[in-house]
Amino acid sequence: MQRFFVSLGLIIASVLALAQAPKTLGTFTLHEDFGVSHPDQIVMLEPGVKLPAVVALLDEQEKPAPFQVMGDGRVALRTDLPAGTTKTWKLVAAKPAAITPGVMVLDKPDSYEIVNDKVGIRIPKASADLAKTPSPIQGLRFQDGTWTAVGPNYMPRPAVVRIRVAYLYDRALLRSHGRGLPDIPAGEGPYTTTIEVQAGQPVILFEEECEVDISYGVDITEGLAPDRAQYRGHHSNSTDAGMSPDGGVYTYKNVRHDALVHLKFEGKAKDRWSRTTYPYMSHWDPWAVDTGFYWQLYDSHPEGSDNLFGIFAGKASRLINPGLSGVSFDTGMVEGKPHVGLQVRFQRLMPTQFYSTHMRFGWGIYLGKKSADVKPQMAVQEINRVMNQHSGVNLTVLTPLPDDYPDPKEGYGNLYAPATAWKGLADALREERKLGGRTLYNQQYNLNPYFQPILD
Repeated sequence: MQRFFVSLGLIIASVLALAQAPKTLGTFTLHEDFGVSHPDQIVMLEPGVKLPAVVALLDEQEKPAPFQVMGDGRVALRTDLPAGTTKTWKLVAAKPAAITPGVMVLDKPDSYEIVNDKVGIRIPKASADLAKTPSPIQGLRFQDGTWTAVGPNYMPRPAVVRIRVAYLYDRALLRSHGRGLPDIPAGEGPYTTTIEVQAGQPVILFEEECEVDISYGVDITEGLAPDRAQYRGHHSNSTDAGMSPDGGVYTYKNVRHDALVHLKFEGKAKDRWSRTTYPYMSHWDPWAVDTGFYWQLYDSHPEGSDNLFGIFAGKASRLINPGLSGVSFDTGMVEGKPHVGLQVRFQRLMPTQFYSTHMRFGWGIYLGKKSADVKPQMAVQEINRVMNQHSGVNLTVLTPLPDDYPDPKEGYGNLYAPATAWKGLADALREERKLGGRTLYNQQYNLNPYFQPILD
């Protein structure tokens, strides 16, 4: 039996019309052993063999299943996995027939529009005039069809060369000033962002990578007009930065819950590091102050928009020296009306005052519905579940795990010693106690705090 895992990818579905029983190339099984239901998501299957040019996928009822063979040879499909269930598919050598794709790429005059059945994004086409370098986001589509952050949106600095949604910038010389590190030479500095849209998912995933100080921002007011925000972090320094359900300053109190923020639009106070009204979203830090590992913005008025705009942290395993870089929100008044901007900023300066030569972090946009997704502050928010699915524990992580964990032949030891060593120590302590001594006991008590509760 083979186990397979989830991959985050852009899935274009295809199905099979069979004239006769085809040759089976492989069988794939997913089963849930922990009593937890997994929502609809993209699953990536490792075939274990090189696939022929013509291949299709069948489900347990021998019916054609939507799938795609990825560039690295893996097979992607879309499925859920209810608690305690098992699902099986098999690869067969047969010709597939195309159906309506789960994700479509539409060619627009000045952009590519990537959409699924829920959300969408517009990304720029190659530009001959890089004096005005287009930012990676030229539009975002809410679930109600409204487009926000509509371009043209530009980077604040011109690029030298454009590669995909990637740029090379002129980078200034950075000197270490005697701090024991080499100077960072001037020259070209790359910036790249990888954007993913998945079938059936109300999210847009980003992985940003950069070696230069750069930023971009888009206005997300259209279709949203938010006056409230919620984030989940550790604590805040004031009620303006975050309130608990009782209206006091947001504190952890051993129970994870959301901070409530009444958005301010005066546009005066700016965070020291993000240079926006609100601090960077945390990349991973569970002790985040005045911010959290997700944010969600919405209009709190019942008659207001039902759209919800959220951001969440990406995979911590993909971080490379993000330093003072990240994603944040800026608020202010434009022509007498409140506006909210989304900003992505890279700064090579680290909190330690050293410079990072290479930065990378992932994040996601969640375009939800206020009426369905915003819960009371003490409850688990839908954006938190989405973040866990795409950035944390999901079928990608769980399905490669073995079905059984046999006990070790030598028995269980402890954190730092095998079973034989621990047994020898335990026998020696018992023998010493019989003889009325305490030399070994005192030695272990003083040298190994790990053993103190056991010794006592």
